Amino acid sequence: MKNYQKFGLGLICLAVLITTATIAAADFLGSHQDQRSQMNPTSNQQSENPAAGTTVTMNSPVPLKTVQRGLSPNSSTPFITIDPISDKTTGDLIIISGTTNLPAQTSIYLKDINESNGESTMTANTIACPNATGVNRWTFTLDPTTWMRPGSYRYMVSTPSEDVNSSVHFNLKGTFVGPENILYYQDSKESTLSGTGAPYITVNPIGDRQKGDIFLISGSTNLAEGTRLYGTVWPVYYEDTSKKPSIISNDFCDGQYNMIGYPTAVVKETGDTNRWSFPADMTIFPEKTGMIVHVSTANEDFTERDIYGNSTFNLT
Repeated sequence: MKNYQKFGLGLICLAVLITTATIAAADFLGSHQDQRSQMNPTSNQQSENPAAGTTVTMNSPVPLKTVQRGLSPNSSTPFITIDPISDKTTGDLIIISGTTNLPAQTSIYLKDINESNGESTMTANTIACPNATGVNRWTFTLDPTTWMRPGSYRYMVSTPSEDVNSSVHFNLKGTFVGPENILYYQDSKESTLSGTGAPYITVNPIGDRQKGDIFLISGSTNLAEGTRLYGTVWPVYYEDTSKKPSIISNDFCDGQYNMIGYPTAVVKETGDTNRWSFPADMTIFPEKTGMIVHVSTANEDFTERDIYGNSTFNLT
């Protein structure tokens, strides 16, 4: 991988707008914790300011339209359905997925619904993708470790205009292990480190994966607990088109930009080495391609900072 720092700024700005990243972590740790205080008595409001342009909060309750399940994919009535989801425990990956008869590459939004007042906050966006069954599917993968406190959650999945939507409810149990405050790395000041020495970010070995795999990418760092990081994953053929697979299966979602972008934060470990993680969903990438992982510190607007780690793996 060449020119990470040169390429990183453009990728991160792009990824914030169009990837499946969970972009509303700051708001969840801020105003949403106050709104959910009746369900989560121990919630503490974060000092972090949300990144500009990354979240949308409605000023009035959003009426939800229940979309009938079980309609034929060929039905003329647009629909979005959500697969059943059980209650989760802190540390679990949360996968919210389903089907739609909307055209492939239609934008699908995930919004957190405050059950006390109906306000919605945009959390992530993705696109509808075809698969081998002939039904278009969509998937959102959340890693609640650094931003979701135990409590009751309701999400709406919709088109951008919300004229087609469906919602799901689940409970998150367990103990919150994330940081109490979000920090932003500033140069090489010792106050931003958990220990001594030069700041670093490393990525744990990933190994070969298959198309459709959903898993955590993780690593270590000596940056302080709560330091905001941003992870991206993209195919090697973004930089070298000659490496794009010559044969791509019919269920490949060939959107204009197929990339994962995810904000996360450093979690405390023992000693001077802390850890980080973010989820990776391989459903939107073709098999038989190399993948690049890039993790960096970030500004509040999610532009890249000086410290970064890189890795690669293959989709077989």
